[in-house]
Amino acid sequence: MMKPRFTRSLAKAFIYIGCFFGSILFIPYFMGKLPAIALPIAWGSLAVFFGFLWWWYYRKYLIWEKWALERGWQESKD
Repeated sequence: MMKPRFTRSLAKAFIYIGCFFGSILFIPYFMGKLPAIALPIAWGSLAVFFGFLWWWYYRKYLIWEKWALERGWQESKD
C-alpha cells in the first residue's frame, strides 16, 4: 500500500494538472484555431478524466486511513 501522504498529495496534484491543461485550451481558442464548441467538450473531458483520477487516489487514502485508525494510528499535528 502506498504511503498516505504521497497518495493524498497525488490526489491534489491531479486537480492542479487538470486546471493547468484546462487553461492551456484557451491559447488555440483565442488564436481562432479551435471552434467554440470544442472548448466546453475538452473541459468536460478533462474534468471527468482528472476527477476520476482524483477520486481513485483519494479513495485509496481514505481506505488506508480507516484501516490505520482501527489500529490506533493518530495523525501528526505538524
